[in-house]
Amino acid sequence: MVVVLAGCTAQPARPAVVASASQNPPDLICPAPTVPAPRATAPAANEEERRFDALQAAIHDMHSELQACWRDADHPTPETQYELVLSIFGDAAGSTVTETSVKRIAGANADSSVLLADTTAEPCIAKRLARVALPPGNGAAGIHMVVRSDFCTTPIAIAVGTIGAYVDAFRRWGYDHRETRCPTALADLDAYARRANTDDPWSRPYVMRCSADAFEVLSAGPDRQLGTADDLTSRR
Repeated sequence: MVVVLAGCTAQPARPAVVASASQNPPDLICPAPTVPAPRATAPAANEEERRFDALQAAIHDMHSELQACWRDADHPTPETQYELVLSIFGDAAGSTVTETSVKRIAGANADSSVLLADTTAEPCIAKRLARVALPPGNGAAGIHMVVRSDFCTTPIAIAVGTIGAYVDAFRRWGYDHRETRCPTALADLDAYARRANTDDPWSRPYVMRCSADAFEVLSAGPDRQLGTADDLTSRR
């Protein structure tokens, strides 16, 4: 069984979906969960679906533990995605995750295939998933998931959180640069904000405005145009 879990909704695996998710994020990053239409399935398929549903629920139940693994390893941004490839083995008594591969989605190759990067979070993730008790199953199965590090946060919430992180980072940066009023660029604050880039969820750069008496960080918002009603700003 191969499944892509993008944002909050599980769907049949489609490589194009994974590739597009690893490049420019869509406007709707966190889709509303959908209810699949009823369908007739063989008993074995139902068995696989039960194991997957239980695993998906367990992953969401332990999301704070998994996020701690990723945070310690990579300091990911909320929209960072990870590929999980899991091997499951089961019998009449129950099923367990026997092997776990974790890769960070780092972008796309020239041919639009997904570019994967190793992460030291893998042992931490594997240890936690190995203890999950799953429903009985008939032998081995494989599951492929793509999971966002924030377990589904809306684009606006991501932008607001990032803007706040840069404002806090500016205060910390100021302690180390008392002789300088303003950073040369917002990227100067990345290390203090624990951010790896300065693009908002709509693939536009955050904008810094800094003067002798004010510091402001802005996102152009969903319409990607600064100076419109949907702009997001740190100014109160």
